[in-house]
Amino acid sequence: MKRTKVALIIAGAGTLSVVVGIILMLCEKSLQLSHMADIVTLFVLLGMAAGIVSFFFVGIGGVLKFVWHIARWGFVAVPFPICLLAVPVTFFIGLYVLLFVPILPVFSVHRKKMAGLA
Repeated sequence: MKRTKVALIIAGAGTLSVVVGIILMLCEKSLQLSHMADIVTLFVLLGMAAGIVSFFFVGIGGVLKFVWHIARWGFVAVPFPICLLAVPVTFFIGLYVLLFVPILPVFSVHRKKMAGLA
């Protein structure tokens, strides 16, 4: 239980860091700072690193199950011959996106552990 709580805190900080980086990137023109790109990159990379750390705290298997549930929609959304390619592509895209928003799979695994399902 303690590991999932620590993972939730780390994932929340990582998600917040990525969101702050995106907001700074959108405000870059109006702030006129010379090293703004470096600051934005730092925030996003810190958020991704926190996401990876939180995935290892909560267990990589739970995160991969979460991504697999997303990837299974490739069978529904795409016609048959193409869906065989769509599922792995959706899986890797989902994993890539969840590096930037790590709170989603970590909270899902935490909720399942609290309910006693995992």
